[in-house]
Amino acid sequence: MRVIVAGTGRARYRIWTSHRSPDSSGSASQFTSSRHSDQPESSSAEPTTTSRLAGRIARHGELALNVEVKNLPLARMTGDALPWSALQAVVTGQGTFTGTIDAPLGSLQLALEDTRIAQLAFGRQVLKLTLASNATAPQAAPGCEAGPWALRNAARSNAEHAWLVCGGREGLRVDLALGSGASRAVGGRVEVNGADLSPWLPADRDGDPLAGKLSAVLVLDAGALATPDSLSGRLDVSALSLGKGTHALRAAAPFTLRIDQGQVTVERGKLVGVGDKVELALGATGGLSKLQLSF
Repeated sequence: MRVIVAGTGRARYRIWTSHRSPDSSGSASQFTSSRHSDQPESSSAEPTTTSRLAGRIARHGELALNVEVKNLPLARMTGDALPWSALQAVVTGQGTFTGTIDAPLGSLQLALEDTRIAQLAFGRQVLKLTLASNATAPQAAPGCEAGPWALRNAARSNAEHAWLVCGGREGLRVDLALGSGASRAVGGRVEVNGADLSPWLPADRDGDPLAGKLSAVLVLDAGALATPDSLSGRLDVSALSLGKGTHALRAAAPFTLRIDQGQVTVERGKLVGVGDKVELALGATGGLSKLQLSF
């Protein structure tokens, strides 16, 4: 058995393994790995960050592991390269890993605090993550159908194993399959309701951010996060408002942004001003990596 524990930042590591190696009978090696931040505890200090992995790995690779994390910045789990740098949160939760080293299975229940996706704030979110293969995808639960469907559709998920991510609250709903390979093949849907767009909008003459709200459903049918221009799907916008006062604009009716291998086109996109006296057609140029919207 070999166990590797790695991390970033100031931390202390402790690893315990049994003195007896697995024998021919298939006995398991037991170990515990713990990590604690060096930040001193006080009323003004940052919350203590801890992570713990404990359990056993049998001779033939069977897993029986428990994991716990508390106040762990998501960047320590995902790294800070795109697209992960667009997702920020502080994670607390627990779960298990079973199966084998070659075909692992996992189940995690996580609470994400101060969740931000591409600078848009979504507060506290609760997600369930399930590591599965095409053959072991669990029966879809109500509200969690899109991720298992994408995983079972091998031509679209393009991954032997994937994390099924499902959950959300107060304006955000996630139901995705995220491939465990380097390309991070992805499929499923993300729904936002009343998302605050002000971080994406320029400031007004007084230096205050312009107001903006979005309600939409993003459906991803194919592609991978590591290569945004491979993605295909659509963004169905049910409500959009931009600006305030006499300069406010809103969507005249629901419309769609169609995504075909990273290229974006707008269908039925029209914005109207106060009293519907101003009408602007919404357009898009460029791919997802360099998308520009115009009206």
